[in-house]
Amino acid sequence: MAKVLVIDDNKEQAEILSQFMDAADLESNIITESAKALVKIEEYDPDVIILDIMMPQLDGLTLLKLIRDQQKYDHIKVIIYTAKNFDVDRRKALDLGANLFLSKPTRGHQIIEHVKNLAGVPSFS
Repeated sequence: MAKVLVIDDNKEQAEILSQFMDAADLESNIITESAKALVKIEEYDPDVIILDIMMPQLDGLTLLKLIRDQQKYDHIKVIIYTAKNFDVDRRKALDLGANLFLSKPTRGHQIIEHVKNLAGVPSFS
């Protein structure tokens, strides 16, 4: 079963995404404190991370760079999921190694399809 880690300072948003993953038979976990995210990634070892950009402490693009700077996380796919829908943010995220950039809001079934695709999980929708 693919493991998904949702990193978003908005707890309600993170829980909704986690519920979508659970309903799609994907294991999920959330963290709302970006400063503690690297520890959580190390412990949980997700296949896919859904990462917000705008967070206090450590923004999502900085966290993405920290993830991509560590070779041990090369296997992890990262989806940037943000309300910041600017080309400059999209380009920067993709340049830093994001696998996908999605703008909020995106329909739940679309997010699930992207996650399954990146995780290599067959989808029958």
